Amino acid sequence: MKLDSKIPAGPLSEKWDNHKFKCKLVNPANKRKYDVIIVGTGLAVLLQQLLLLNSDTT
Repeated sequence: MKLDSKIPAGPLSEKWDNHKFKCKLVNPANKRKYDVIIVGTGLAVLLQQLLLLNSDTT
């Protein structure tokens, strides 16, 4: 089995731009067929703040 990470070609500084321009757009009539999950660092920042608050109280 071959693993394909689908990393866009080109220099690192241009990879995101290349990816955005090559993506297919979703027709507004079909947008209800798709779910979007956004993964970010929000929970990591929250955890860091909680740890800092907890260390201040001890």
